[in-house]
Amino acid sequence: MGRPRPAHAIPEKMHPISWIFKKRWVRELLLLRKTLTGKRRYNKTEDYGVFRDNSCVISHLEQSSYIVTDLEETKAWFLTMGFTHARTCAPEPHPDHEGHTLTCAYLNARDHEECIVLMEHRDAANKIVLPSIEDVFHAAYELDGNTLKDAFNYTEEMTAKGVKPYYGPAKHNNSVPYGDGESGGNVAAYYYTPDYHHIEFCTDMDTVDNYEGRYGTGIRTTANDQYLKDNV
Repeated sequence: MGRPRPAHAIPEKMHPISWIFKKRWVRELLLLRKTLTGKRRYNKTEDYGVFRDNSCVISHLEQSSYIVTDLEETKAWFLTMGFTHARTCAPEPHPDHEGHTLTCAYLNARDHEECIVLMEHRDAANKIVLPSIEDVFHAAYELDGNTLKDAFNYTEEMTAKGVKPYYGPAKHNNSVPYGDGESGGNVAAYYYTPDYHHIEFCTDMDTVDNYEGRYGTGIRTTANDQYLKDNV
Protein backbone atom coordinates (compact mmCIF):
# COMPACT_ATOMS: atom_id res chain seq x y z
CA MET A 1 0.00 0.00 0.00
CA GLY A 2 1.10 3.57 -0.70
CA ARG A 3 0.65 5.02 2.81
CA PRO A 4 0.38 3.92 6.46
CA ARG A 5 -2.92 2.26 7.24
CA PRO A 6 -5.27 4.86 8.80
CA ALA A 7 -6.95 4.15 12.11
CA HIS A 8 -10.45 3.95 10.60
CA ALA A 9 -9.57 1.26 8.05
CA ILE A 10 -10.88 -2.18 8.88
CA PRO A 11 -7.88 -4.41 9.78
CA GLU A 12 -7.02 -7.07 7.21
CA LYS A 13 -7.53 -9.82 9.79
CA MET A 14 -11.17 -8.74 10.16
CA HIS A 15 -12.03 -9.16 6.48
CA PRO A 16 -13.01 -12.85 6.87
CA ILE A 17 -15.56 -11.87 9.54
CA SER A 18 -16.88 -8.72 7.86
CA TRP A 19 -20.22 -10.51 7.55
CA ILE A 20 -20.84 -9.63 11.19
CA PHE A 21 -21.46 -6.03 10.13
CA LYS A 22 -24.55 -7.26 8.28
CA LYS A 23 -26.11 -7.79 11.71
CA ARG A 24 -28.33 -4.83 12.50
CA TRP A 25 -27.65 -4.97 16.25
CA VAL A 26 -23.90 -4.75 15.60
CA ARG A 27 -24.29 -1.62 13.47
CA GLU A 28 -26.70 -0.06 15.96
CA LEU A 29 -24.19 -0.71 18.74
CA LEU A 30 -21.35 0.89 16.78
CA LEU A 31 -23.52 3.93 16.05
CA LEU A 32 -25.01 4.18 19.54
CA ARG A 33 -22.94 7.18 20.58
CA LYS A 34 -23.93 9.20 17.50
CA THR A 35 -27.55 8.14 17.95
CA LEU A 36 -27.63 9.26 21.60
CA THR A 37 -25.93 12.59 20.84
CA GLY A 38 -28.28 13.35 17.97
CA LYS A 39 -25.51 13.39 15.37
CA ARG A 40 -26.79 10.39 13.43
CA ARG A 41 -28.71 11.05 10.22
CA TYR A 42 -31.03 8.63 8.45
CA ASN A 43 -31.57 8.32 4.71
CA LYS A 44 -34.23 5.68 4.32
CA THR A 45 -35.53 4.54 0.96
CA GLU A 46 -39.11 5.51 1.75
CA ASP A 47 -37.99 9.12 2.16
CA TYR A 48 -36.73 9.44 -1.40
CA GLY A 49 -39.98 10.87 -2.75
CA VAL A 50 -39.55 14.08 -0.79
CA PHE A 51 -36.50 14.90 -2.89
CA ARG A 52 -38.21 14.65 -6.29
CA ASP A 53 -38.86 18.38 -6.70
CA ASN A 54 -36.15 19.65 -4.39
CA SER A 55 -34.13 22.35 -6.16
CA CYS A 56 -30.98 21.35 -4.23
CA VAL A 57 -30.75 17.85 -5.74
CA ILE A 58 -27.58 17.28 -7.78
CA SER A 59 -28.42 15.77 -11.16
CA HIS A 60 -24.99 14.31 -11.96
CA LEU A 61 -21.25 14.66 -11.45
CA GLU A 62 -18.71 14.85 -14.24
CA GLN A 63 -15.58 13.70 -12.35
CA SER A 64 -14.28 12.16 -9.15
CA SER A 65 -10.81 13.29 -8.08
CA TYR A 66 -8.45 11.50 -5.71
CA ILE A 67 -5.14 12.64 -4.25
CA VAL A 68 -2.78 9.66 -4.34
CA THR A 69 0.67 8.84 -3.06
CA ASP A 70 1.74 6.71 -6.02
CA LEU A 71 0.17 7.60 -9.35
CA GLU A 72 1.20 4.43 -11.16
CA GLU A 73 0.13 2.10 -8.35
CA THR A 74 -3.31 3.67 -8.01
CA LYS A 75 -3.76 3.86 -11.77
CA ALA A 76 -3.01 0.14 -12.00
CA TRP A 77 -5.61 -0.51 -9.26
CA PHE A 78 -8.35 1.33 -11.15
CA LEU A 79 -7.40 -0.40 -14.39
CA THR A 80 -7.77 -3.75 -12.64
CA MET A 81 -11.22 -2.69 -11.44
CA GLY A 82 -12.35 -2.09 -15.02
CA PHE A 83 -11.51 1.51 -15.92
CA THR A 84 -9.27 2.48 -18.84
CA HIS A 85 -6.44 5.01 -19.02
CA ALA A 86 -7.14 8.13 -21.09
CA ARG A 87 -4.05 10.28 -20.53
CA THR A 88 -1.47 11.40 -17.98
CA CYS A 89 -0.29 15.00 -17.91
CA ALA A 90 3.16 16.32 -17.10
CA PRO A 91 3.55 17.93 -13.64
CA GLU A 92 1.75 21.27 -13.45
CA PRO A 93 1.95 24.12 -10.91
CA HIS A 94 -0.49 23.74 -8.03
CA PRO A 95 -3.15 26.49 -8.29
CA ASP A 96 -3.06 27.31 -4.55
CA HIS A 97 0.40 26.40 -3.22
CA GLU A 98 3.51 28.07 -4.61
CA GLY A 99 6.24 25.63 -5.62
CA HIS A 100 3.88 22.61 -5.38
CA THR A 101 3.00 20.48 -8.38
CA LEU A 102 0.16 18.19 -9.45
CA THR A 103 0.57 15.28 -11.86
CA CYS A 104 -2.80 14.05 -13.09
CA ALA A 105 -3.92 10.80 -14.69
CA TYR A 106 -7.37 10.65 -16.30
CA LEU A 107 -9.40 7.43 -16.46
CA ASN A 108 -12.46 6.42 -18.46
CA ALA A 109 -15.50 4.36 -17.57
CA ARG A 110 -17.32 2.57 -20.37
CA ASP A 111 -19.78 5.38 -21.09
CA HIS A 112 -18.08 8.30 -19.36
CA GLU A 113 -14.76 9.65 -20.54
CA GLU A 114 -12.24 11.01 -18.02
CA CYS A 115 -14.64 10.52 -15.12
CA ILE A 116 -11.81 9.85 -12.64
CA VAL A 117 -8.78 12.05 -12.04
CA LEU A 118 -5.85 10.76 -9.98
CA MET A 119 -3.65 13.56 -8.66
CA GLU A 120 -0.13 13.10 -7.30
CA HIS A 121 0.60 16.17 -5.16
CA ARG A 122 4.21 17.11 -4.42
CA ASP A 123 5.43 19.98 -2.27
CA ALA A 124 8.17 22.51 -3.01
CA ALA A 125 10.79 19.93 -1.92
CA ASN A 126 9.28 17.40 -4.37
CA LYS A 127 7.95 15.27 -1.50
CA ILE A 128 4.59 13.50 -1.76
CA VAL A 129 1.73 15.24 0.08
CA LEU A 130 -0.45 12.61 1.77
CA PRO A 131 -4.12 12.61 0.80
CA SER A 132 -6.95 13.27 3.19
CA ILE A 133 -9.59 10.53 3.24
CA GLU A 134 -11.75 11.92 6.02
CA ASP A 135 -13.88 14.54 4.23
CA VAL A 136 -16.08 12.31 2.03
CA PHE A 137 -16.79 8.76 3.12
CA HIS A 138 -16.90 7.06 -0.28
CA ALA A 139 -17.71 7.23 -3.98
CA ALA A 140 -19.94 4.66 -5.70
CA TYR A 141 -19.80 3.43 -9.29
CA GLU A 142 -22.58 1.49 -11.00
CA LEU A 143 -21.69 -1.74 -12.76
CA ASP A 144 -22.79 -2.89 -16.20
CA GLY A 145 -25.80 -5.20 -16.13
CA ASN A 146 -27.17 -3.62 -12.96
CA THR A 147 -28.54 -6.82 -11.36
CA LEU A 148 -27.69 -8.69 -8.18
CA LYS A 149 -25.94 -11.39 -10.21
CA ASP A 150 -23.76 -8.80 -11.95
CA ALA A 151 -22.54 -7.44 -8.61
CA PHE A 152 -21.67 -10.90 -7.31
CA ASN A 153 -19.97 -11.85 -10.58
CA TYR A 154 -17.90 -8.66 -10.46
CA THR A 155 -16.78 -9.34 -6.90
CA GLU A 156 -15.77 -12.89 -7.81
CA GLU A 157 -13.84 -11.61 -10.84
CA MET A 158 -11.95 -9.02 -8.79
CA THR A 159 -11.19 -11.57 -6.05
CA ALA A 160 -9.70 -13.86 -8.70
CA LYS A 161 -7.45 -10.93 -9.67
CA GLY A 162 -6.33 -10.55 -6.07
CA VAL A 163 -8.52 -7.57 -5.10
CA LYS A 164 -10.93 -8.44 -2.30
CA PRO A 165 -13.67 -6.20 -0.88
CA TYR A 166 -13.44 -5.22 2.76
CA TYR A 167 -17.26 -5.45 2.94
CA GLY A 168 -19.87 -7.14 0.78
CA PRO A 169 -21.33 -7.95 -1.51
CA ALA A 170 -24.50 -7.17 0.43
CA LYS A 171 -27.91 -5.77 -0.46
CA HIS A 172 -28.85 -2.55 1.30
CA ASN A 173 -32.31 -3.51 2.51
CA ASN A 174 -33.91 -6.20 4.68
CA SER A 175 -34.26 -8.89 1.99
CA VAL A 176 -33.13 -12.46 2.68
CA PRO A 177 -30.44 -13.75 2.43
CA TYR A 178 -28.22 -10.85 1.33
CA GLY A 179 -29.91 -7.88 3.02
CA ASP A 180 -27.87 -6.00 5.63
CA GLY A 181 -30.67 -3.80 6.95
CA GLU A 182 -29.44 -0.58 5.39
CA SER A 183 -31.31 1.56 2.85
CA GLY A 184 -30.75 2.09 -0.84
CA GLY A 185 -31.70 -1.33 -2.18
CA ASN A 186 -28.44 -1.63 -4.13
CA VAL A 187 -26.13 -4.63 -4.07
CA ALA A 188 -22.79 -3.20 -3.00
CA ALA A 189 -19.19 -4.24 -2.47
CA TYR A 190 -16.69 -1.87 -0.85
CA TYR A 191 -12.97 -1.69 -1.59
CA TYR A 192 -9.95 0.30 -0.47
CA THR A 193 -7.73 1.95 -3.04
CA PRO A 194 -3.97 1.77 -2.30
CA ASP A 195 -4.45 5.03 -0.34
CA TYR A 196 -7.51 3.73 1.54
CA HIS A 197 -10.09 5.77 -0.28
CA HIS A 198 -13.41 3.93 0.06
CA ILE A 199 -14.79 2.86 -3.32
CA GLU A 200 -18.16 1.14 -3.77
CA PHE A 201 -19.18 -0.85 -6.83
CA CYS A 202 -22.91 -1.45 -6.95
CA THR A 203 -25.99 -2.41 -8.95
CA ASP A 204 -29.77 -2.01 -8.82
CA MET A 205 -30.09 1.18 -6.78
CA ASP A 206 -33.46 2.31 -5.45
CA THR A 207 -34.48 5.62 -7.00
CA VAL A 208 -37.09 8.30 -6.54
CA ASP A 209 -38.97 6.75 -9.46
CA ASN A 210 -38.91 3.06 -8.53
CA TYR A 211 -39.02 2.84 -4.75
CA GLU A 212 -42.82 2.86 -4.40
CA GLY A 213 -43.15 0.08 -6.95
CA ARG A 214 -40.66 -1.99 -4.99
CA TYR A 215 -41.82 -1.33 -1.45
CA GLY A 216 -45.44 -0.16 -1.82
CA THR A 217 -47.05 3.21 -1.32
CA GLY A 218 -48.25 2.53 2.21
CA ILE A 219 -44.83 3.05 3.81
CA ARG A 220 -44.53 6.65 4.89
CA THR A 221 -42.12 8.32 7.27
CA THR A 222 -42.61 11.58 9.11
CA ALA A 223 -40.61 13.36 6.41
CA ASN A 224 -42.88 11.99 3.69
CA ASP A 225 -46.06 12.77 5.64
CA GLN A 226 -44.99 16.37 6.16
CA TYR A 227 -44.04 16.74 2.49
CA LEU A 228 -47.44 15.42 1.36
CA LYS A 229 -49.22 17.67 3.84
CA ASP A 230 -47.40 20.74 2.57
CA ASN A 231 -47.44 19.98 -1.14
CA VAL A 232 -50.42 17.80 -2.09
